[in-house]
Amino acid sequence: MYSAAQFAKQVGVSVKTLQRWDREGRLKAKRTLSGRRYYDEADLATALNLPKPPAIRRTVAYCRVSSPAQRPDLQNQRAALERYAVSKQLVVDEWIVEIGGGLNFERKRFLRLVDAIVEGEVSCLLIAHQDRLARFGFALIKHLCETHHTELVVMNTQTLSPEQELVVQDLMSIIHGFSSRLYGLRNYRKALEKALKDENRAQDQDDPTPEQVEYLKRACGTRRFIYNWGREQWEKQYQAYKLEQETVFEEQRVLTPPNTFALKKQFHQIREQDYPWTYQVTKCVVEGAFADLKSAYDNFFAGRSNYPQYKKKGKSHESFYLSNDKFTVGTHWISIPGLGRFILDQRQTKKDRGKLLRRLGAVNVAEKLRFVEKGKATTPAKKRNKRKQVVCERVKILGATVSCEAGHWYVSIQVEIKKQRPLTPTAVVGWMSD
Repeated sequence: MYSAAQFAKQVGVSVKTLQRWDREGRLKAKRTLSGRRYYDEADLATALNLPKPPAIRRTVAYCRVSSPAQRPDLQNQRAALERYAVSKQLVVDEWIVEIGGGLNFERKRFLRLVDAIVEGEVSCLLIAHQDRLARFGFALIKHLCETHHTELVVMNTQTLSPEQELVVQDLMSIIHGFSSRLYGLRNYRKALEKALKDENRAQDQDDPTPEQVEYLKRACGTRRFIYNWGREQWEKQYQAYKLEQETVFEEQRVLTPPNTFALKKQFHQIREQDYPWTYQVTKCVVEGAFADLKSAYDNFFAGRSNYPQYKKKGKSHESFYLSNDKFTVGTHWISIPGLGRFILDQRQTKKDRGKLLRRLGAVNVAEKLRFVEKGKATTPAKKRNKRKQVVCERVKILGATVSCEAGHWYVSIQVEIKKQRPLTPTAVVGWMSD
């Protein structure tokens, strides 16, 4: 028997690795009564890919009753099995005595017995009656023993399995199991109805779906990460530049002050290898993050703001920018670039992706764009909507910003309009007669 430290030294790995193998199921450790791990020669052979030593097969006798009140029946079963073993010249190596229901297939000692049979460690299994193993499914256990070359000896003594051994309780357990399943289906139906109501309510409120919200959150998080990465690299490069200015002669200096264009180029060089998950969102997120970083440092150097700080999740403003050629605005919807592809990848959809991209990539909005070009404007049916509409000679969309405030998502669309100004009224000069 090896302790964890001794076994790790024999195998050539650390104790932490053995613990991880145990959690992953690659090499299960045995446990002492105090819960400490230990290993044997078979485990060492498995770890070193050596041939396993032949398993020591043993004869096991199993006794079971359903409740603690039937402990005397356990003694009767064991006495009967001992007499039977002596008459058949069988040497019992291990006695397993257990208290538990015959319908309970999660009994600890029963499961250990099944594991030993599967591992080929049991040569003969001796029981008083077939229902001592299980009330139902005995044929399956018998097939398991035959498959793993375990002889199953059943005395089938009816006196050792009396009818008064809570047969009614077993039937009540079956009824309880089916009734619980029915109640579970009822709860599932209620949860499904609630989810459908929530989805319909979300559609009525023109809110994004949960899948769309996941993409929007991921886009905001990617923008925040890239901004913080650029902020960190700027500080490192500036400190290196400053040190060179102070310690190196002018003709030997090679470093230049940091700038966002060089940082963006550096990020794209390592992006595919170090940060491949940033490709899950639109490239506008990357461009917008470096544009924000440039604006932050420009405002600082111009004296309009403080030194740029890192953005923290939950404290900074969650948003990302979309360029004007990457999205489309409809009457009550806006298409977000990359959203449809993200949802299809999450659903693992392979068929008809082209047909679904546009539909899944569109997010409902509560109101349509107020600025419309002359000749393309439709007359709203409601007066209040007509008052909101602004007719212009030309409308050009410059970009959009998607942001989250208090759990609600908003889109701010920047437009350039050309609208004829009304004539300014001039003062009238005249005279009045009496």
